Amino acid sequence: MKKLILITLLACFSISNAQKSKRNKTIKGNEKEVTVSRTTPEYDKIEVGGSFDVKLISGKEGNITIKGDENLVELLKTEVVNGTLKVRFERGKMIKYNYKSTLEITIPFEQINGLSFSGSGNFFGKDVIKTENLEVEIAGSGNVKFESNTTNTKIARSGSGNLNVKGKTQNLEIESTGSGNANASELLAENVVASQTGSGNIKVNCSKKLVARSTGSGSIIYKGNPEKVDKSSSGSGSISGN
Repeated sequence: MKKLILITLLACFSISNAQKSKRNKTIKGNEKEVTVSRTTPEYDKIEVGGSFDVKLISGKEGNITIKGDENLVELLKTEVVNGTLKVRFERGKMIKYNYKSTLEITIPFEQINGLSFSGSGNFFGKDVIKTENLEVEIAGSGNVKFESNTTNTKIARSGSGNLNVKGKTQNLEIESTGSGNANASELLAENVVASQTGSGNIKVNCSKKLVARSTGSGSIIYKGNPEKVDKSSSGSGSISGN
């Protein structure tokens, strides 16, 4: 009886390990490039996680285009959950791109109020994002570039990736941690709250009130001749006008 139980346990353990190994197996692009279109419900937020190159364009929401190796495109999930478009690989999949390929994803938008981008790919906004309130979260080593026209803009950036944003906003709240840089010098803002931690730099453009806090070795650089400046710096970083 004990021997039977032991054999059963060993069999279950072997099956479990085999399933885990299968889930964790690295999947490499097959170099068969395809371009596919997918449709989803409308969305007001976009959340992208992975090593993709994403282009945001003005257009009818839900008509998404994906270009890349056929077997990797098949593993990419695009779904809308509670108004948020989520773009990511299936959970547990380990992906390896060929040296000459990646996934290129084109996402149309009409009006969005939230962007979340994590991973090592690049995010490019081809057309201006016009909305009342815009909240942006960026994490990882990917680079993000876009233009917006808003009343309120909130940006949180972490990791080694860089951010470049331009346009107009009345109120800007921007926070940057890690070694990447956040360049909002071409985002014309009236009131700015800027917080920097780590070795990266923040650049802003402010015309009325600036509140700036810097810790670590990074700096905050501002232009626009703000009427009022409230600044505080600790560590080797600095806060200065340009």
